Amino acid sequence: MYKKKDQKSRTVGNMLLGTIEFLNKKNLDSYDISPIAGDASDRKYYRLKHGRYSLVLMDSSGTPETMSSFLSVREYLSDNKFSVPQVLHVDLNEGYMVLEDFGDNTLDKYLVQNPKDSEHIYSLAINLVASMSTLEDPPFPEFDEHFFLYELSKFTNWYMPFIGKPLEDEDLVEFNASWSQSLNYLSIYDKKKVFVHKDLHCGNLFWLPEKQGVRKLGVIDFQSAKSGSGVYDIISLLYDCRLPLPQDLRDSLLNKYLSSTGWDIRNAKNICDIFIAQRNIKILGNFTHIYQQKGNAIYLRFLPNVWKFIEESLNNPILEDLKDWFIKNNVRPMERYP
Repeated sequence: MYKKKDQKSRTVGNMLLGTIEFLNKKNLDSYDISPIAGDASDRKYYRLKHGRYSLVLMDSSGTPETMSSFLSVREYLSDNKFSVPQVLHVDLNEGYMVLEDFGDNTLDKYLVQNPKDSEHIYSLAINLVASMSTLEDPPFPEFDEHFFLYELSKFTNWYMPFIGKPLEDEDLVEFNASWSQSLNYLSIYDKKKVFVHKDLHCGNLFWLPEKQGVRKLGVIDFQSAKSGSGVYDIISLLYDCRLPLPQDLRDSLLNKYLSSTGWDIRNAKNICDIFIAQRNIKILGNFTHIYQQKGNAIYLRFLPNVWKFIEESLNNPILEDLKDWFIKNNVRPMERYP
């Protein structure tokens, strides 16, 4: 077991020189440094501690272009009274940022430790998403048809070859065409554009009990925010393959959200199924890409849940063409997971 000093030396030794220079420049070199488990991106996170004072260092040096987006979305959400971390130091060019530390109490961890609070916590999360969905025409890139199909290229480029079914150009054309009915439906019944976090799940929400209302939930990882559908984030939250909900609770929470936000239930359910299919088919590609490019197999264990969501959504007649394409191309789960 490493002593604190040795642990810090080891952590610093594994950090990039630019990260250390940034900390020195901001007079943070005296802080104890420890890595924080990150997400599936190339970003790295570290906790900086000095006595009882704690900060978070976000290292986006591999993708510094995301920093400006992070800052603009953070300011937008802060202006609209949501709980987002304060920014204390930033280097846009190199991709470093020091943030307020929300602690370790992400909702996924909190719910594992307090399962009896699930309904209460998810109800609060629904209120959060509903509040965000009142932010119409936000100043962020639109989640349009082009982006909808672009995201699915991870599936065609990575998942299909991985299961031994690489696609020819005509197969790709047919795959995109199989979404035509769905995209047309969205253009008619899902016109209003609202704030979309884009990756809203319990791992990106923190329990902040000292605050009030929806501010009890701290929000992070919002740099990919879009202007898009009012159901996307609720689907992301309730159909999370890493923390699947009992179906009756999930259906109850979804109906509560749709009713409270004024959706026509029948149209909304069709729109939900479209985005459940799109999001989870994209995830097949994302998780396969992470495994093949980084050798990280941890996300593959969630693919059975991903497939369950896909199969349920494909029972909707509005996705009939996509279901036929899956059958024709023998798209299937992996035979075994590494």
